[in-house]
Amino acid sequence: MNFFCILIMIATCSSFAFAQKPALATANEKSIEVLEISWKKAGRFNRQLDRHSTMLSTAPQKLNQIGENHPTLNAAKGYEYIVKIKNNGDKKIKSIQWSFDFIDPVSLEKIDTHQFRSEKELSAGKIRKLIEFSISPPTKIIDAALAEKAGENPYKEVITIDRIEYSDGSVWIRQ
Repeated sequence: MNFFCILIMIATCSSFAFAQKPALATANEKSIEVLEISWKKAGRFNRQLDRHSTMLSTAPQKLNQIGENHPTLNAAKGYEYIVKIKNNGDKKIKSIQWSFDFIDPVSLEKIDTHQFRSEKELSAGKIRKLIEFSISPPTKIIDAALAEKAGENPYKEVITIDRIEYSDGSVWIRQ
């Protein structure tokens, strides 16, 4: 009798564990279309309170009022990595995990990569620009010969979509 009770409890608990896993989506890579990619130098401001208890979410406008070296600004200098995408699938997207890769055009070797998770909803058929911030530069290594030929950025830029979470709870993962 006790053996059967334990067996039923194990079967019940294991079915709950399986039920918590998100369903894999049947989408493919073509359900997201990358329309534009870019990066640029940028700065971000902490949202700390200044001595007047004013939220500094409008830090660029406040810069003229309180001074560039005010301690509450805490500006972080870095880079914005930008991708404009279109949802070609028929499900609403909840979040996207993506990589901004820099490839050597001669050797086709990946020089550097920046991984991001954008929690922005994107309805089917719609277009959205994802902008993520990092203090890391696009690449830590620059080939002087390539830079001389190609200008400011000698590397090929590639976006890789690694994971898509849909509003219905299903997930697509790059294989």
